[in-house]
Amino acid sequence: YFDAIEEGLANIYASESEDTEVTLIGHSIGGWVARSYLGGLGRSSTSVYRMTMDRCKSLVTLGSPHKAPPTALVDQTRGLLRAVEESEECSAEGLKQKGISVTCVGSTAIKGNIFTTDLEEIVATTSYLPLVEDWK
Repeated sequence: YFDAIEEGLANIYASESEDTEVTLIGHSIGGWVARSYLGGLGRSSTSVYRMTMDRCKSLVTLGSPHKAPPTALVDQTRGLLRAVEESEECSAEGLKQKGISVTCVGSTAIKGNIFTTDLEEIVATTSYLPLVEDWK
């Protein structure tokens, strides 16, 4: 994911002026992956990363999880979300100290239900179940 972020940013920097400011916008997994990139968990030392740290003024996340459920059946992030959550550099305050404001936008969700004929509710249940610690 970090390579894809850097490739996209490199394309922007190649086509825009040197004073162009950047806002990263991430949906779902993209929100916390962008947080981890900006917080330095990718350990990037590229010129693109350095330019991003100078030019990025904000991060907007859309429907992104920012806390790993402590007793989930499956950690679909393979520990990355927990590492982001525990890293001071990736926190909203840590990013603010780097000059990057953070805006999180939430929404409503489809309530899961396994005792239904509504396909969307069944799909929601099967996708949410491994991620929650206590479902009732």
